Amino acid sequence: MKSLKLLLVLSVAISFTFCSSSDSLKVIPKDTNVVAVVDFYSLIKKGQLDEITELKIFKGIKKEIKNENKKLSKFVSNLTDDPTLTGLKFTSDIFMFLIDEGNDQKYTAFSMEINDDEKFAEFLENAMEKLGLDCDIENEENYNYALSTSEAIWGWDEDKLVLLIATNYSSRKNLEDTIETIMELDEEDQISENEEFVNFHKNKKDISLWVSSNLMKSSEFAGMYDEITKEIDYDLEDNYASFFINFDDDNISLKAKFTPNSEIQELMDENDWSNSFNDDLLKNFPNKNNLVGSISINPMAFYNNIEQQDGKEFESFKSEFEEELGFELKELFESFKGNAVFSLYGFENIEYTYMGYGYGFNKNKAKLLETKHTIDNAGTLSSEQKRLLNQGKTIQTPKYPRNSINIKNVLDRGGNVEEAIEQNMAVIWYEGGREYGRYVEKTKKEYLPLMGMSMDLNGNKMMKKLVKKMSENNNNEIKKRGDYYETKFENRYPLFFAFNEEVCFITNDEKSIKKFKDGGYDDSLSNSEMSDNMFYSYLNLDLDDYSKEFEKKMKDGMSRSDEKLFEIWNELAKSVEFKVEDNYSFEMTFNTKESDTNTLNNIITLLDDNYKKLSL
Repeated sequence: MKSLKLLLVLSVAISFTFCSSSDSLKVIPKDTNVVAVVDFYSLIKKGQLDEITELKIFKGIKKEIKNENKKLSKFVSNLTDDPTLTGLKFTSDIFMFLIDEGNDQKYTAFSMEINDDEKFAEFLENAMEKLGLDCDIENEENYNYALSTSEAIWGWDEDKLVLLIATNYSSRKNLEDTIETIMELDEEDQISENEEFVNFHKNKKDISLWVSSNLMKSSEFAGMYDEITKEIDYDLEDNYASFFINFDDDNISLKAKFTPNSEIQELMDENDWSNSFNDDLLKNFPNKNNLVGSISINPMAFYNNIEQQDGKEFESFKSEFEEELGFELKELFESFKGNAVFSLYGFENIEYTYMGYGYGFNKNKAKLLETKHTIDNAGTLSSEQKRLLNQGKTIQTPKYPRNSINIKNVLDRGGNVEEAIEQNMAVIWYEGGREYGRYVEKTKKEYLPLMGMSMDLNGNKMMKKLVKKMSENNNNEIKKRGDYYETKFENRYPLFFAFNEEVCFITNDEKSIKKFKDGGYDDSLSNSEMSDNMFYSYLNLDLDDYSKEFEKKMKDGMSRSDEKLFEIWNELAKSVEFKVEDNYSFEMTFNTKESDTNTLNNIITLLDDNYKKLSL
């Protein structure tokens, strides 16, 4: 813990001239499969960490160090006053990389540049002494090294520094040999000779990570790699993934890029799912949205890819699908153009009816009486019972609890319950059949999200088939309401849908479904990001844009500490977006509320202002 605090304080020591060099790359082997890069200068500048000594958190740590170790505290103060005493070049990048040359040579390594190797040696000796650790510096012809613990070794020369940490017990014995190897790497054996890494490094951001698929061939994953190569007939070597985190003035972004080898590239080109986005789908949603998602892919390319990859399993699934629904799965894919938009655009208190638990009539467990007794034998009927009879329902008779009646024979002739009572008609009687279950119609008002999904069609023939099949198989009644249909989701929540030759729209908002026939909203959703990406999603994180009722429900059940974190979060968060432009890249962006400083400084300041709250 003390060494961690010391390293935090060391980050204060920066100079204010930027230089870009690659001396610290000279210790990274060419065949290294994982490299992380931290642009330390950029983080210092964006976070305004040259003023770190003014932060409450920093002052708290200094006070704690002073209470534990006064010598260490004085050492830290000296470094704070003059960070050049470390001999380090804090304007250079910091690299982290993995070395795996067998079970007895597994290391995590860090490298950075040095301004003054003699100052660094003095600093290292002093630091280790204050931390109670031994530090014997050995001088080789081209470099120096020091074992600080049994599992870590420092190596440095006039330009660069490496910290090598053994990741298992067996590797400790080879620390000195490995530091010699990487400190004296020939130029052709260095990572800078790897073209893919060089391209990655040119595009680095504040924090970057480069990973090669060759990592799977290392001793750690060798068994898994062998199993995978037995299953697939593709070359898995020399594929690369790059990840970039950047702190901008109003957001934090994470970008990822995949660079395949030629064989994988050819395979991906053959399975191109790209499609042209249909902007007309956006017309079915209001402009203000809390959550939006879109997809734009070629459905038949997707279908053909699954058919090619899954073989017999897919054929079995297709047969089951056709047997269940009565048409081919391919026909279903052909009926869609491949674009869809989902949106959650508000919250409302919605009143709905559903079947709750209570006693009701089960025809399968009742005995139909051969004689149709007159309706007066049932006793006096309430207005609710009359209403249910007019709906064709079967009710329990007030006079004989073991018997039930309905008036379907009267309804079939165009009559009703009033006529049946007035003329004392014979009606249908049952004995028994009463049981406990979902038989009681109940009404409830609930605060629910308003949402919908819109997708484009290749004609409406398939939708008509699906509606017919749903009507046959669905226990929920599907009602035609003029230009749209109404049913229930999970036997309780209202659900509406409508379609024409080009678009299908599904929603739980009756106002939106009624606008469908007229082409949707005048002030409709617009978002160019959907047109530019295969997949896109957006979530509004700004609680100020939501109702007080929503905020109250969010905080229900939160502890006091959770509420504090929630309030801090709301001071920062605005929205989050996720984009997939093509098969090779994606981007996630966390957008923050307006501020006069960079997002990183905004986060640091916010945490520092709430330091005491977070410590409780």
